[in-house]
Amino acid sequence: MALPSQNVAVNGAVYRTANPTLNTSSVTLVARRGGVGPSANVSVTNASPDIYTERLNASFGSAPAGFATSGAITGLATGANSTVLAIALNTGTAGAFGGNASINYISSGAGTTGAADASVGTGIVNVIGKYTKVPLARSTRTT
Repeated sequence: MALPSQNVAVNGAVYRTANPTLNTSSVTLVARRGGVGPSANVSVTNASPDIYTERLNASFGSAPAGFATSGAITGLATGANSTVLAIALNTGTAGAFGGNASINYISSGAGTTGAADASVGTGIVNVIGKYTKVPLARSTRTT
C-alpha cells in the first residue's frame, strides 16, 4: 500500500537557563548608638542576551553573624536588573563584623519553557560592619 506524502509544520524554541550576574560584590555598613541600623541593597541582573532565556529567581542563603537579610527576586526577565535583595547590620551588639552572605540563584521555567526550577549557582557578597555604642553625653542641670 502506497501512502501519500504529507507536509508537517514543526515549530520550536530553545531556551537557555537564566544567567545571573551579581553587581554588588561587597557591602560596608557602619552605625553608632542612637542611629538607625544601616542597610544596603544588592543588585542582580539576568544577563543573557535575548528573550530565549528562562527567568531568574534569587534569595539569600546564609549571612554572617551581625547581619540580617531580606527580599527575594521572582521571575526576573532577561536583561533586567533588581535591587530588592537587602542586607542590614544588626545593632544589638557593639563590635566589628564580617564575612560572606550567599545568594542562591534559580533558573525558572515559569512564563517561558515551563520546565522545573533548577539551580544556576550561588553569588557571594562580602559584608563588613561596625557598630559602636558611643556613650551618650549627660546633661547637667542646675537649679
